[in-house]
Amino acid sequence: ICPSNSPPLGLPSPPMSSSPPTPLTAADALPFVRIANKILTNHFRPDAPSGRLAQFFHLTNPLLLARMPLRGYPVEAMSRLGTESPASASTVADAVLVSACVHPDTGSLTPIAFRLPAFVPVNVFICAGMLSPNLGTVPLVAFQAINQMYNVALTYSQRNASTSEIT
Repeated sequence: ICPSNSPPLGLPSPPMSSSPPTPLTAADALPFVRIANKILTNHFRPDAPSGRLAQFFHLTNPLLLARMPLRGYPVEAMSRLGTESPASASTVADAVLVSACVHPDTGSLTPIAFRLPAFVPVNVFICAGMLSPNLGTVPLVAFQAINQMYNVALTYSQRNASTSEIT
């Protein structure tokens, strides 16, 4: 019988680390995003309209929110990305998750409310408020302003950041 704080006989003890693991940075995430985009390009065939539409539906699927981490990068999905060709279904699912969470140009983590899978669930409440009858002018204008601000924030978080040109 071995004590609970020591390893079983014959197994080496785990190395003692005095510092916690370093968190993933945007620069560390960029290679994984490039791999994920390559997997999605090979899987969905963007040269055909049906392939682009299928990729759009996969990236905007609200069910992806259940698999997304609330904080931090999807490290497990990133670690499972391989270079196998053709990619398995689980690898494509991991690539979709990484592409939906991480900005493709900067490598930074997109806030969960501004990821594409969150667009429909968040907008349901905003649109319900805008379509409510007998609200009056002030609440209706407030819902319109909230809708515009949310759309601007979502568009900014999904922007093309590879160029400094302002359009």
